[in-house]
Amino acid sequence: MAGAFVDAAGAVLRRVPPGQEDEMPVAEWLRAGGFQLGDASDADPAATFRDEGAVLQVALEYSNAESISVWSWLTGARSDVRYTISVQRIAKSEYKHVRVVPVMPPSPGAPSRRLVQKQHGVYMRFVQRGRAGRCSVMSFGTQLLYGLGSLALVTTVIDLLWQYLLPALTGEDYNAVVIELASGPSLRKAKHA
Repeated sequence: MAGAFVDAAGAVLRRVPPGQEDEMPVAEWLRAGGFQLGDASDADPAATFRDEGAVLQVALEYSNAESISVWSWLTGARSDVRYTISVQRIAKSEYKHVRVVPVMPPSPGAPSRRLVQKQHGVYMRFVQRGRAGRCSVMSFGTQLLYGLGSLALVTTVIDLLWQYLLPALTGEDYNAVVIELASGPSLRKAKHA
């Protein structure tokens, strides 16, 4: 699969050719999000992202719709899947995890204590979207069969409505009107003369 790693502005940071693994260090994810850990946080300007944390939304978008062709449909060949990984930092957000750890008292009669640990970090939320598929003769045949069957059903229903409902509502005989229109202008003139 060929892919691209882009930042929030859409600039391509790295292209990944087919067959190559797309390993990226954390520094690249942060650069794609538009910040470094030492930068001032927009949630608290007096602190850095290292102190406050950050939230990144990573979108994995994939598709193979562009590469599906008639030839791939006829031969059953698989089409190339392409993907794009884009990173966006959620503005004015921080990530903090609070954990309370009970501490055992040193002696049985001593008061108990607890230790509160506050940890800040970079939270990455992955969102996957896209569409991938391949051509199938069975699927095409089934869809064609359903489409033609639906067309035949609708035609039959409309014919039945014109045959029985129209005469009941208007008093005109549908068959007589159709025969008169189908007979052509020369026969209509001869008939009325």
